[in-house]
Amino acid sequence: MTHRTLREVYAELQLEEYVELGDFLARVQAGEFGDFSREDCVVFLQQVERDMLANIETQLEAHPHWEPLREQAMANVQQTIQGLIDKLSEEV
Repeated sequence: MTHRTLREVYAELQLEEYVELGDFLARVQAGEFGDFSREDCVVFLQQVERDMLANIETQLEAHPHWEPLREQAMANVQQTIQGLIDKLSEEV
């Protein structure tokens, strides 16, 4: 049996239903999708953060008038992801 990554599990789930990251991680920690460690969750969240920050950059290329929002948008992403990582720490 091939071990799926959290990224793959999340992508497949998103095709079926919209799930907030925090809710997804709670389901992961409850064992709904198999055995994943806290470190697996942190790596997944870091990947999501990179993707979201890259998406902001892509959107700014297409919409340069949004440039004044760059720093706040990036800070929001980083704060959200760090909050989810911190919550993982509390729950382990």
